[in-house]
Amino acid sequence: SRPFLSSLVPVMQFSCCLFPHAMRCGRAQRAVRASSLLLLFFLLKSSLVFLERPWRTAPDAKVKLYAAQTIPVARTPSSEELMAALKGKRGKAGGGGGGPSDAEVLQVVSYRVAIALLGLSWSFTYTLDFFMTSGVNIIDPGWQKTALILADFCAGFAALVVPTGSLLLLGAVSKLAGVAAMACALLGATNAADGGSLLGPLCVVLVCAREVYWFGLESRVDAVGTMICFAVVLALRGDLVRTGIDYDAGNASTGTNARDVSTLRENELQWLNRWQELQLPPYTGSVPPVGPALPLSFILSATTGVLACAKAID
Repeated sequence: SRPFLSSLVPVMQFSCCLFPHAMRCGRAQRAVRASSLLLLFFLLKSSLVFLERPWRTAPDAKVKLYAAQTIPVARTPSSEELMAALKGKRGKAGGGGGGPSDAEVLQVVSYRVAIALLGLSWSFTYTLDFFMTSGVNIIDPGWQKTALILADFCAGFAALVVPTGSLLLLGAVSKLAGVAAMACALLGATNAADGGSLLGPLCVVLVCAREVYWFGLESRVDAVGTMICFAVVLALRGDLVRTGIDYDAGNASTGTNARDVSTLRENELQWLNRWQELQLPPYTGSVPPVGPALPLSFILSATTGVLACAKAID
């Protein structure tokens, strides 16, 4: 560069002044060598000065490089922020973008009330069956049948109003089954041998399947237990629908145990007439429960009660 060439001029002048006789006496080679040594000395010194600053700032440069390459850590959102982000999503807290609407709140409240009434109906049925089979003869079996009809109606209503969000197929099947179950309960088509008796347990199975899918298996173990129990009830009722019921007098399956009806006491005849009037499943031996077997009925009342409590505190 030009500054570097200009810096060589005083060096050459100093060399000529230092060796004047050598230049006049023709000893040019020695003068050139001396000048070259001086030039080399100044060049090395300037190079050291030039490289001194990069050596000192190298660690600072590495630190800056590492700082530039550092990946920022994302902040974990709080639970309130997560709930706010879910608002307005299909199948979540609401569909309007600003939280659930009044209609959606009414839908959820109606669904929870239906689940609560379902649990109460099955608990009432189990309690009456327990005392009736224990020898308490003041209990009319029509009470349990009314409670079971109410349970089927509540199951249909729960399946009708349950929020399904983006589960379009499950929502359509659930609503159709719910309307049919409610209609059969109101029309009295839920007797033991009627096909309408299958719709109530089917609605509960659909609702519990929705609960498990919506909230996860770990947090809805009660829904899994309820779904299994009602699947058993659905199978038992389906068997009665398939085989039908024979109420012929004197038949062993009607409760008379193939005895002559004329030998029965008056209270036994009244009981038998009432049992057949309600179109309840036939039995042999001692009086059976109106609902399912007592162990299954107890588990049903317990699981539906737990499910209703879980929905109340959601």
